Amino acid sequence: MKFVHKARLLLLACMLLTYCGCNPEKSVLKGTYASNPFEVVSSLPADTIWAGLTQLFAENSIAIKKVDKERGIIISKASGFDPVYSFEDTAGVLISPKAWVVLKRIILKHSNWDPKNIHGEWSIQISDTANGTRKIAIDPIVMCTFYPNFYTHIEMRGQSTGVFEALVRNRLGNTAVK
Repeated sequence: MKFVHKARLLLLACMLLTYCGCNPEKSVLKGTYASNPFEVVSSLPADTIWAGLTQLFAENSIAIKKVDKERGIIISKASGFDPVYSFEDTAGVLISPKAWVVLKRIILKHSNWDPKNIHGEWSIQISDTANGTRKIAIDPIVMCTFYPNFYTHIEMRGQSTGVFEALVRNRLGNTAVK
């Protein structure tokens, strides 16, 4: 009977150590980032918008998965974002202001984990408005995976910083709606 109690106690201790040793803290983003799709209004002709978007994707090495001009959709293939991500400093300011994606820090025992895989898809919807202009809605989905060791991994969603959206606005838009 004593062996069963010791085995249970040992199992409980192992579970507690695993939980405490493998349960990292996730920082909170202090900056303001859009949670809704970013929208740009453009008075350019539709063909010019399509050409500009595909050129912008090509210039930034983003492969296109789907183009449907009838429905007004462009979706990129899942692309790596390793060189264009950033974290925030303690004041909530991006460490790399030109980064397209901001990630929360993952901290365990006062040590930051580095992301091993960052990938995302850019979904762009182009629609005509009532006044003859076109609305370009940009909605990124960015996922990040941290692998601090062989057994543990954490996956979380990154936030767009608005830099890519500003490239679209500067090239194709008149004004930002959201």
